[in-house]
Amino acid sequence: MTKQVITARDLPGIRAELAAWLGDPGPDGGPAVWSAHLDPVTAAIERRAAADWSVSLRAAQLDYASADMTRLAVSAGLALPTYQLHAEDLPSPHGLVVWEEPVVSPEAAGDAMSSIAASWAVHGRGEGAGAGWLGRTEGQSHAASQTRRPGPCGPCPGVEGCGCGTAV
Repeated sequence: MTKQVITARDLPGIRAELAAWLGDPGPDGGPAVWSAHLDPVTAAIERRAAADWSVSLRAAQLDYASADMTRLAVSAGLALPTYQLHAEDLPSPHGLVVWEEPVVSPEAAGDAMSSIAASWAVHGRGEGAGAGWLGRTEGQSHAASQTRRPGPCGPCPGVEGCGCGTAV
């Protein structure tokens, strides 16, 4: 099987496809996939999260890390202490980074899980942040998100009340 290599030129298309999938209300769209097999309350939260990420991705700054840069960052990261990420640490209010080479978590303890991309969004006036990542486990793609919200504002670039300052 040939290894698929993602290049920096692929990022606009990846962003567009991912945003469209997360905004697709159909049975194979992101909201349905994210909420499948969950209780009704959690399913509603996951459907909303998929829609929020769709909006955020459309405004995302695109970043690409070559294999050499990825290996360097992983190596340097092993020496760093655990850190709570803050909005001001991010390179932009909304973003998507894709790694040429998958990043394997040192906490995986031999598990085959690796990440191939991550996205982020700053909420409100920077008091909260969310992160999402795409990964592969034994050849299967998966997506996950984690959001830390201080208030009612989700990733809503350019929407009244968001305060992130991103223009769509």
